[in-house]
Amino acid sequence: MLQLRLLVLDEPFSALDPALAVALLALLQDLKAQGTTLLLASHDKAFMGALCDRVLGLGGAPSGCG
Repeated sequence: MLQLRLLVLDEPFSALDPALAVALLALLQDLKAQGTTLLLASHDKAFMGALCDRVLGLGGAPSGCG
């Protein structure tokens, strides 16, 4: 199976129903646990907090995560 090193996602949770959003979150958490780096652009702070080790706001200042 292909091992992803980097996955870039733009608003991955946008317009998803809640069940699909939870399934996508679980998939991304699995990929992260396998060593894949995730680079996300999102407005959804709850999902970002569940996935990210670091968050950079649009103003360029780091913000807390989770």
